[in-house]
Amino acid sequence: MIRALRIGSIVAVLGISLIAGCQLGDRVESPNLPPNTFIEEGYPEDGQTWLSDAVSFRFFGADPDNEVVAFYTRLEAALIDTLAGGVVDTLWPGDEGYFDPTPDTAATYVEWNRTENLNMGYQGLVDALYRFAVKAVDEADGEDPSPALRHFLILAATWPEIVIDRCPPPRNASPHEYFEYHGELGSLEPYEFLYSWMLTGTHDEDPLYHTWTDFQQGVNTVAYSGFQPGLTYIWRVKCAIQRAGVQIESRGFEECTFTIRQN
Repeated sequence: MIRALRIGSIVAVLGISLIAGCQLGDRVESPNLPPNTFIEEGYPEDGQTWLSDAVSFRFFGADPDNEVVAFYTRLEAALIDTLAGGVVDTLWPGDEGYFDPTPDTAATYVEWNRTENLNMGYQGLVDALYRFAVKAVDEADGEDPSPALRHFLILAATWPEIVIDRCPPPRNASPHEYFEYHGELGSLEPYEFLYSWMLTGTHDEDPLYHTWTDFQQGVNTVAYSGFQPGLTYIWRVKCAIQRAGVQIESRGFEECTFTIRQN
């Protein structure tokens, strides 16, 4: 009787185990939750006008059920078109009527680039409105469906350059001399250029202009008189433009050295 009870108990336990096994086999696993992406720091900030052709961003990801193992990054330039009435229409890659506004020689990053780094930088950007996007990916290949974005406007990818058109003869200059010059800005011309200049000499007692003048607009010629025979002088000039309410100066200056001839 006891042996029969034990056998019945074993059968009952096996039956429960089989039922439980069927229930476990039919269980549906929880779907992988996508990660979230955040831009931690970098320049330029969102909506900022950036007076440089180099940008850099740092980011990180957070995942509720997996580890973040990589990121996808992308940099896109917008097509900006001014419609009737002054309304500005902005088109991004994928929009109807869009074409890449950057020249063929400019670097474009419209395709997603996978990286395991926590930062991304770009150099040599041309003047345009940009959108930087980054999205995290976890170890189960789940991607952030809403990438972190940062929009910014590059306005100084092309810097103004100064060119001297006339300089006095290097070793036979007159006591009365003049200089001619102009500014250049590549394909972004025409622009109203501002100019600043200074005159120095190799003799400490020369009564010359040893500091830069205030920037002046539309002055392409400067004349001097009273140069001392036998002395050597150095004349320098630089230019600037006004863009988006900001004055952007040429990265350097041009100069010419000349010696006044003896009478």
